[in-house]
Amino acid sequence: MLLVFNPITKGYKTEPPIFVVKFTKRRDIGDVLKAGRYDDINFLIRDGIKKKRLSLRDEEIGDRKITLLGFDYHINFQEVLIEARRQRLILPSLGDPFLFGEQEPNEQKQGSIVFLHDPSYFWSGCSFQLMLGLNSKGRNISFVSSGSEWPKGCRFAFRSK
Repeated sequence: MLLVFNPITKGYKTEPPIFVVKFTKRRDIGDVLKAGRYDDINFLIRDGIKKKRLSLRDEEIGDRKITLLGFDYHINFQEVLIEARRQRLILPSLGDPFLFGEQEPNEQKQGSIVFLHDPSYFWSGCSFQLMLGLNSKGRNISFVSSGSEWPKGCRFAFRSK
């Protein structure tokens, strides 16, 4: 189901879907990726894990509620953040997309999900965010530039308070 925001009425056609993602014990990020059974993993993610720049060691133990916001028009980073604040949502952590992808693998088949996580991932002077999506190989996890404009139908994941 695509949640669609109407900029004129400033409302949704349906309520945003909320998913409960569990993190009950410390786990290696490589094990979480393997359990997620992705068909394609971006080279920056593999490099980040290899160099220990990506891990779950600082993630809070416990459940987190992930809300997906969708839009029926092209949208940029700032517009998404404004709507998330209006909805009283907070930025996800860098570990949330890994856990979400593992526990809700079919959701990304409905359309791309961008996690505007805090902190951003910096590589070669550029800022990136994690995205769960589909490509020619199947389900994938990759980094996308946070300065991008995203197409109609793209969804954005935030934490509910």
